[in-house]
Amino acid sequence: MLIQRDEKKIFLKISLIIPVYINTTKKNFIKCFLSVTNQKYLPKQILVCIDGPIKSSLNKYIILLKNKNKIDTFYKEENIGLGKILREAVNKSRYNLIARLDSDDICLNQRFIIQYKFLKRNRNIHMVGGWINEVDKNKIIFKKILPKSFKEIKKYAIFRNPINHPTVMFRKNKILDVGNYEHQPFFEDYLLWIKLIKNNKKIVNLDYSFVQTNIDENFYKRRSGLVYYLMFVKFQLKIYSLHFTSAYLLIINIFLRLILILPFPLNKLFYRTILRNE
Repeated sequence: MLIQRDEKKIFLKISLIIPVYINTTKKNFIKCFLSVTNQKYLPKQILVCIDGPIKSSLNKYIILLKNKNKIDTFYKEENIGLGKILREAVNKSRYNLIARLDSDDICLNQRFIIQYKFLKRNRNIHMVGGWINEVDKNKIIFKKILPKSFKEIKKYAIFRNPINHPTVMFRKNKILDVGNYEHQPFFEDYLLWIKLIKNNKKIVNLDYSFVQTNIDENFYKRRSGLVYYLMFVKFQLKIYSLHFTSAYLLIINIFLRLILILPFPLNKLFYRTILRNE
């Protein structure tokens, strides 16, 4: 069922970017889309970015939304990767305030108005994020909490990603100032945060859960294995070349992440006991 634009809805000057690709399901996308449009305060522009071929049922639904002026879209005939599709999406966004959301996540109530008001009041802040509620098959919620202040985020970013990417809202002009997104498989967002930090663009996290995501075995598998580890090493070499880390920290980070290539159950335990807070 499509949301109707009526007087009860307040549209904020925000562009929301939602990338989709071959693994995106119609069911998850609908849940994601309605979690946005069923809010009182929502973005004026919802930009759905189709990265290569997608499932027929999802494609028909997206066309329906576009024909009803619910969304803007752009298509790539071949999959070009998340970093490249996000780069183009930022350039195509109509508004200076841009929010991110993954197509299988649920946007929690009041997210947009909280972030919008915060950035309007704090002109010296260039990007804001928040917490994620991760829900497993047993309906247990794990809250992914990260540092709040810019000073804490700078320190944390040396070792771990300091921002939950589906929760962010940032200023387009500041993203363009640092060169926008780049192709960096698995670490596109993390790289962008580091470029912002390097250029003294202020980032903070608010003490709110803005997004809910369901997690399963594939959630952990995507974040482990030899391919993921090699991409992590490549990412570490990239940020070393940007003089964000030292040679010593480069070696430490690469060594510590060897756990990524350990057997899957150990990886899952690592994520649950070390990287999350209930």
